[in-house]
Amino acid sequence: MSNNDFNLNPERNSDSHIAVPFCSTTSGTTFDETDPVCRAKELLTLSNAMPNGINFEQTGELALECVNEILEHWLPNGEQRGNEYVALNPTRHDGKPGSFKINTETGVWADFATDDKGSDLINLVAYVEHGIKQTDAAVKILQFLAKATIHKPTTLAIVEKAKSKAATTIKDTVVMPVPDEMLSKRPTFFVNHTGNRGGCLVKVKQIPQLVLQVVDSNALRLRLAGCR
Repeated sequence: MSNNDFNLNPERNSDSHIAVPFCSTTSGTTFDETDPVCRAKELLTLSNAMPNGINFEQTGELALECVNEILEHWLPNGEQRGNEYVALNPTRHDGKPGSFKINTETGVWADFATDDKGSDLINLVAYVEHGIKQTDAAVKILQFLAKATIHKPTTLAIVEKAKSKAATTIKDTVVMPVPDEMLSKRPTFFVNHTGNRGGCLVKVKQIPQLVLQVVDSNALRLRLAGCR
């Protein structure tokens, strides 16, 4: 099945109406914006009232927050590998997991065996449901989340995720003196650098200080210190 088999530009059926239960909390019938279940019910309610129907942006954001529940429901028995969820593709005869992957941080997915791919969890559900419309897929997601038990991430999990992202940030390291092997490989050219006030003409081989930026384990990036 190709991406053309499902509608990427959905239109809402004006005759459709979705039954939405109230979101009840301990304080009565109310709305808790921090509760994914309540938000799903609210989005379903708004879809009935608004002429344009489903709010795809908010539905997509909510789906990504509840990505674990969605993947376990539509693609059970998958395996988490780093930031990817690997599962069998139910739309074809898939005997071994490995080619069908979903990024659990972005919602981007692809089946590298068939070249099917998508940009979010809404069109993933549309694809898995054998090519239903995007509107119908969004409704199915909201109806599922409105009745689901959502496990909110703990504070520790949120902190650890933030630390992981921070650890991957590339930082500049000033190396003095500049290693001989780097000096011997430096190019000779002139750079006309223009700053906020005026400019400077620099001959690279005469610069006594360079900044080495680690790109990966096999590469270093050079830039002029003081020129931004």
